[in-house]
Amino acid sequence: MIIIALSTLEGPGHEPLAVLVVDDDPDIRMLIRIHLELAGYAVHEARNGEDALLQLGEQLFDGVVLDLRMPGIDGFEVLETMRDRGLLARTPVLTCSAHADEDVVATLSRSGTSGHVAKPFRPDQLIDAVGRMLNGHAA
Repeated sequence: MIIIALSTLEGPGHEPLAVLVVDDDPDIRMLIRIHLELAGYAVHEARNGEDALLQLGEQLFDGVVLDLRMPGIDGFEVLETMRDRGLLARTPVLTCSAHADEDVVATLSRSGTSGHVAKPFRPDQLIDAVGRMLNGHAA
């Protein structure tokens, strides 16, 4: 059973915290969206790295859940572009991939990501990791 206090999921104006979910697999995006919306987050979706960078340039998000392996602009390139644009300093990123070994996760952590969730994941793992990402960034 997952119990989440919705007050912890609200921004300064009491609106739900906005999370951008970036994954090229529509089924994974839908799965993540459903779990995060049930937990009280406002979820936006990007179908690839290019779409993510476009949305990140147009809107502020409270956090990003980012797949690493995507065709075209992958998650690593999204992170590099976010860092170059100064977005990584103000927008926490949780990576989510089935293809990241311990060395990759350690490198991502040193480069400024807020954590990693391995696919396949349990819903409670995802919700907990997103909560830690957002709470850690606010601290």
